[in-house]
Amino acid sequence: MLSIVRVILALIPILGVLLNLVITLALVAVLVVLIIGAAKGKAYRIPVVGNLLNVF
Repeated sequence: MLSIVRVILALIPILGVLLNLVITLALVAVLVVLIIGAAKGKAYRIPVVGNLLNVF
């Protein structure tokens, strides 16, 4: 679903590129936070997938 949004945003000349950059940086930041939390042994619930995978 996110890729569909990114493709649509890519069609917008300047604003689309900037929004794609913001989305990419936000995803990298979230991944870094989740990786650091996993390394410390913390479990975070991700809104969409968290309810499906009750491992902890």
